[in-house]
Amino acid sequence: MPIAAILAMITIISSIHLLYALYYKITFKTEKGRIQQEPRSWSSLTKKALVVAAVVLMYAYCVGQIEQGNLEVFNPHEILNVGMSANVTVVKRAYKKLSLKHHPDKGGDAATFQQIAKAYKALSDPESIRNYEKYGHPDGPQTATLSFAAPDWLLNPTGATAGILILMYIGMFVGIIAYAWRYFNSADVEAKVKADSQSVAQMDMQHLAMGINQNSTSMDILWWVATTPENVMIAKNRIEDIEKAKKQRKEDGGLDMSAGGWADEGPGDGETREAAQQRKIKEERERKMVQAMAGKNVGSLSTEKIEGVDEGVIGIEWVRTVLEELGAWPPKIPCLTKGSASYVGALPNGPDGKPIDLLASPPIRRNMIMMIARLNSMRLNTHPVLQQAAQKGLIDGAYFQESLKFRMKVSLLFEACLRVATASKNIVLARTIVETVAMYKMGVKGAKDPASIAWFKKSIMAQYGGPSGLPSIKLHTATIETEDEDEVACNDVCTLKIDMERTHAKIFTEKKIELCQKQGLNAQEQLSKYREMWWVLVSVKDKKLKKVSQQSKQSPGGKSAAVKKLLEDHEESKSKSLVLAWPVVVQQIDKERMTVNIKFRAPAAAGEYTFTLDIKSQEFLDCDLVKDIVVNVVDESTIEKTEVNYGLEDEENKSKSVVVDDVDSDSDSDDDDNNAAKTKDDGDVVVVSSPKSADLRQRKGKGKAS
Repeated sequence: MPIAAILAMITIISSIHLLYALYYKITFKTEKGRIQQEPRSWSSLTKKALVVAAVVLMYAYCVGQIEQGNLEVFNPHEILNVGMSANVTVVKRAYKKLSLKHHPDKGGDAATFQQIAKAYKALSDPESIRNYEKYGHPDGPQTATLSFAAPDWLLNPTGATAGILILMYIGMFVGIIAYAWRYFNSADVEAKVKADSQSVAQMDMQHLAMGINQNSTSMDILWWVATTPENVMIAKNRIEDIEKAKKQRKEDGGLDMSAGGWADEGPGDGETREAAQQRKIKEERERKMVQAMAGKNVGSLSTEKIEGVDEGVIGIEWVRTVLEELGAWPPKIPCLTKGSASYVGALPNGPDGKPIDLLASPPIRRNMIMMIARLNSMRLNTHPVLQQAAQKGLIDGAYFQESLKFRMKVSLLFEACLRVATASKNIVLARTIVETVAMYKMGVKGAKDPASIAWFKKSIMAQYGGPSGLPSIKLHTATIETEDEDEVACNDVCTLKIDMERTHAKIFTEKKIELCQKQGLNAQEQLSKYREMWWVLVSVKDKKLKKVSQQSKQSPGGKSAAVKKLLEDHEESKSKSLVLAWPVVVQQIDKERMTVNIKFRAPAAAGEYTFTLDIKSQEFLDCDLVKDIVVNVVDESTIEKTEVNYGLEDEENKSKSVVVDDVDSDSDSDDDDNNAAKTKDDGDVVVVSSPKSADLRQRKGKGKAS
C-alpha cells in the first residue's frame, strides 16, 4: 500500500505540472522588451507525458494487485462447517441451524447470512454446484478489475496504514511547497540573470555619463567603456582566478577549467546560495554565447594551455608585446593627456607622491590590452607566431574565451553610450559613438583613418568584384511632415519619412550565394544570418543661432587642422541638438529599397528650422550620408482660425469677414494650391515650405464653429 500511495502522489504532482507546461506552451506569446521564461520544447513535453503515463500504469497495477489480494477464497464447506463428503441432507441441516442463528430477523449479521446462503446454494443447486466445481464460486467466474479511482484503504485508512499515509500526506504537501518555491525562485533568478546579461548596470551608466562628452574621441570612448566598474570587477576576478589556476597547475599538474572556471559547485566564501545560483546560470549562458560566437565548442578548456605555466603558450602578454612592437601600446588616450579638449584633469598622487598611472592597474591594463588588440586585429590575426602556435595547440584558451565575453560586454556598453548622447542631445558625441562602433567591429585604428578606409575598400572590392560592390546608401526622398496636415505646427507629432536604397544589395547577394556554392554551404541558411545596421541620427539647428561662422571655417593662423575641426565641432554642438538616434536593421541581404517612418515631437517655438539627417553605418567605413531638411514650423494658434456662420441678420459682418476654405473641399482655387505646403530638393538640402502666415488654411479637425 505505501508503494501505491507514493505512486499516487507522484501521479498527481506530475500530471498537474504537465498540464501547466502544456498550457504555458500553447498560450505563450513573446512580448517585446520583457524578459520571459521560455516554454519547454515539444520533445521535452512528450518525454514528460510518457513518464506520467508509465507512473499511472504502475499505480493501476499496484492497486489491482492489492484488490486481488483482498478477494477472499470462497469455501462453502468451511462456511457451513461440514465435511467435503457431506450429502445434501447434512448440508441442509447445517444450513437451517446456521440460518436460525445468523438471520437478520433474529439479530444476526446480514453479510454472514448472505455467505451462508451462497454456501448452501453452492452445495445444493445443480448449476451452482457445476459453477463452484469449475470456477470456485456459485455465481460463475469472478474477475478483478483495475480501477483508477482511489481505493477504500486509501480514502479510509485504519491502523498502521493510516499512520503511514498521514506521514506521506504531510511529506507531499511540504514537498509541493518546496518544489514550487524552488521552481519559481529558479525562474526569477534565470530571468534576472538574462536581464542583467542584456543590460547595463546603473553604476556603469553613471560612469559613462560622467566621462564622455562632445569633446570625446573614439579612443576616449573606448577608455571609458573599458574602465566601467563592472568591467574592472570582472577583470579583477579573472586575474585572481588565473593566479589560482597557475598555482593549482604547478602543484598537481592538472586543472579542470570546464564551464568557465575551477570554482566549487557550492557557494564560495561570503557568497549566498542565491548568488551562487545566479553565478552558475550566468556562466552557463555566457558559455553558450561564446560557443555560438566562436563557431566551435570552447566550453571545456580542461586540455587548454595556460600562458606563464605551459612552455610556448601565448596569450594576453604575448598580445601586449606585439602591440608594443606595432607602436600601439601604451595607447595615447586624449582624456588622460594634459592639453587635449577631453582632458579630465590631473589624477591624484599615489603613495610615492607621483600621479597615479591608471594603466598600471592590472584589471584596467588587461581590459585595455583586449580593447587595443581588437583595433589591431588585422596585424595580430596574421602574425606568424600566432599561426604557428595555433597549429601546435599552444593558444591560451582562457584568454580566447575571455576576449569574446569582453566583446559582448563592450557591444552593450556602446548602446549605453548612445543613450547618454541621446539624453544630452549631443549630435557630435552621437556621431563619434557610431564611428567608434564601426571602428571596433571592423578592427581598425579609426573610422576616419585614411589607411583604414583604404584597406576596407580594397578588401570589399576584392570580395565583391570592384567598386560596384562598395556599400552605400542612396537617398531618394526625406521629408518631415505632420500626418493629414498642410504644415508642421509647434509641438506636433511629426513624421520623418525616408525612402532610401542599398545600392550594394544585388551584388552582395550574388557574391554571397556564389561563395556558399563554392564552399558547399546551404545558401538560404547562410543568407538568413545576415545582419547590417545603419543609424539615423537627426539633429536640429536652433533658429536663434547661426551656423558655424565663416571665421571658424577658415583655418586659424598657425593652428592645425585638428584644432580647426575641434572648433567646428564645438560650434556645432552649441548650435545643433540631437533629436533622435534610430537604428535600422537590415536582415535581408537582397533588400534594396527601405522605407523608414520615425515619429518625433516638433519644436515648441515657431520659426524656420534646419534638421540634419545623418545616416551612418556601424558595419562599413566611409559610406555615411548627410542631408539637411529645412522645415517652417508655424504657431498653432495662428492656424486655428474661426469660421463664421453667416445668417440673414449678419450681412454686414459677412462683407467684412474672411472665409477660410476647408482643406477637404474640391473647390480649392488655384491660389490655394499655390499656397499649399511644397517640398523641393535643392542639392543637399530638402526644403519643406509651409504657407505664409497670412494665407494659412485651417487645419483638419481644428476648426471652431461660432
